[in-house]
Amino acid sequence: NETLFTRTLQENPASIRVRYNLGVTYEDISDNPIGAIREFERLLRDYTATAEANPGWAQFYELTALEAGVSLGGLYFARGQLQEAAQRFSYVIESAAGETIPPEQVTTIAEASVGLGQCFQAIGNPRAAAPHFDRAVQLRPDMAPAIEQLRRRGRSPA
Repeated sequence: NETLFTRTLQENPASIRVRYNLGVTYEDISDNPIGAIREFERLLRDYTATAEANPGWAQFYELTALEAGVSLGGLYFARGQLQEAAQRFSYVIESAAGETIPPEQVTTIAEASVGLGQCFQAIGNPRAAAPHFDRAVQLRPDMAPAIEQLRRRGRSPA
């Protein structure tokens, strides 16, 4: 997979979907978080630049960009880079601000909300985490048991 994706990107470096697939390969198969971060960051830069120049094009790749943002947030969180993680999760959440979330984006927005909540918990601020966890449950009620476990972990011992 990795060889195929890198060769394809040599021929077509602007391919958002191939770049995403390479990032996923680095993250999930190759255990290469640095490579995954590099590819997902490049994807977001390319997506943003192209979307500004051609808004009609953006709709076809918006979900891919949002999924890359969630993946980046998770990668940064795992590395203890909480500010970077929070920025990427916020990017995803803000993309859905003030509008009806398309059904295909609901899970991605919910995952970003959980991730941002976890960032707040990691810095010792479970109160700031709560609205993000609430939003995730609102979007995906099936996530409630897992989110309740996260909330319990964030509470101080009495």
